[in-house]
Amino acid sequence: MWDEAERRAALLGAIVGAVSGAAMGVLYQRWKRGQRMRGAAPINAKQVVRLGTAIATVLRRFVELIS
Repeated sequence: MWDEAERRAALLGAIVGAVSGAAMGVLYQRWKRGQRMRGAAPINAKQVVRLGTAIATVLRRFVELIS
């Protein structure tokens, strides 16, 4: 199955992913709070869907590139 080096790489990747995800969540919440304090318009569902579609397209192209 996996040797020792692959297990360590997977564990390190999981840790880095969890830490970076948590940091992004905290930064997003701080940014969102700042936007509300300034009275900025809230993000609507159409913007979220467009962003998700764009991210999915970029990820699909990246996977095609590395395969």
